[in-house]
Order: sequence, then C-alpha cells, then structure tokens
Amino acid sequence: LASVPGSVLPSEAFLFHSLADLEGVQIIVESGVGRGGSTRAACAWARAAPGRRVVSLERLVPLPSSVAAALQAACGGILELRMGDAFSALDNALHYVGAAGHGPHGENATAVALMLDGPKGRVAVRLAQQAMRRFPGIRVAAVHDVPRR
Repeated sequence: LASVPGSVLPSEAFLFHSLADLEGVQIIVESGVGRGGSTRAACAWARAAPGRRVVSLERLVPLPSSVAAALQAACGGILELRMGDAFSALDNALHYVGAAGHGPHGENATAVALMLDGPKGRVAVRLAQQAMRRFPGIRVAAVHDVPRR
C-alpha cells in the first residue's frame, strides 16, 4: 500500500478490515479503484477467509493496463469490477450483494463493509450516512479522504 501513491495507509486498511472482521462481514463494496491500492488490500483481506469477496465500482473503465494487471494478480477470482461511481451505481451494487435484506426491516441482510474512496470530504460522509440508513447490511463504513492543500 505504501508504494501506491494516494492509496489508503496500511494503518487505515488494518482498522477497516479489523472492524469488518469484528462485524462478521463477508463482502467489501468499494467505490473508486484509482491505482488499485485499497482494492488490493481488500482482496488480501478477502483471501484470508473462504467465501469473502470484493465488489469495486470504478467510473474510468477500462483501467490502465498496469492497474488491471496488478489487480488480476492480487484479486483474481474474488474481485468483481463494476462500472459506475458512488452516485450512479452504489445503490445497485449494495442491492446486488444483498445489503438491503428482505422485508420491511431488512431481515437477513448480508453483512457488508463500505469503503468510499470517491467522493471525498463531507459529500462522502453524507453519502455513507444515507447508505447506512437505507441498507441495514452495512456494518462498517469508511471514507478515504485526502489532505487539503
């Protein structure tokens, strides 16, 4: 992770994945692949236990060949890359993985961890809050921000 510019820090990934473990999460839904650092970290987490997977949203598809090759090596078989961003495709992805559950109270919702790596700032925080209200399966939500200059 430290070698991927702009990526989540190893300590951020450790905290996010540890919280996902504590909550019994089996799926990470991520928005924003960028250079693939957080996605590779999520895939490493997923590989640590059978049945885990990663669903990543990216608006700039196809990915640059170097990013695609790195993700294929690290994530083959456990990563599903979906085109779109957090505004246009997040709800569909969360429904797809079962985070909405069934019935009026979201019974049997799949436990999901949500990583917003785009958008940034207050917009991302509001988006995460709204998603957590609508999708009872979201057990952990995090935002990867960047420092303002």
